[in-house]
Amino acid sequence: TIIKALMDGLHVRVPALEVTYSMADRRFAAGCAESDGSAAACAVTQLELFVMAPMCVLLFAAYLKRWRCRDALELVLCTLQVGGTVAFAGPQVFIGLKDVWRGWELTLESVAYFWFAFAFCMPLWVVVPLALGARAWRRLDVALARTEAHVRDAKAE
Repeated sequence: TIIKALMDGLHVRVPALEVTYSMADRRFAAGCAESDGSAAACAVTQLELFVMAPMCVLLFAAYLKRWRCRDALELVLCTLQVGGTVAFAGPQVFIGLKDVWRGWELTLESVAYFWFAFAFCMPLWVVVPLALGARAWRRLDVALARTEAHVRDAKAE
C-alpha cells in the first residue's frame, strides 16, 4: 500500500509517472482541475499520498510495537482504501470505462494499462482491504467484549 500510495500520489510530480498514468487513464492527462471526473481521481491519489501513506507507516509501527490501537488503525485504513477505490474506479464503470478502456485487441498497452492495472488490480484493492478490515473488526469486537466483561465484573465486586 505504501508503494501504491506514493506512486499514485506522486504521479503529478514525477514526469515519468505522469506520462505513464496519463497513458493508463485519460483522466490524468486532463489534469486535476478539469470537471470531467479527473478532479475526483486526483483527489483520491492525493488522499493516498498525504493520508494513507503516513497511516501505513504508522500501522507498520503499530504492528512492530504491538500497540493496542493497531486494529482500529487498520480498520480505518482499510475503509479508506475501499472507499477510495470505489470513488476512483466506480465512476468509470458507470460511464462505460471511457477513460481506461483500450479495446478487445490484446496489445501490450491494453494488457498493461487496462487488463492488469484496472481489471485485475482494482478488485484486489477492494477484496484484500475488505478481508483485512473484517479481521481487524473481529479482533476489535473480541477486545470490546473482554473490556465490557471486565467492567461488568469490576462493578459486581
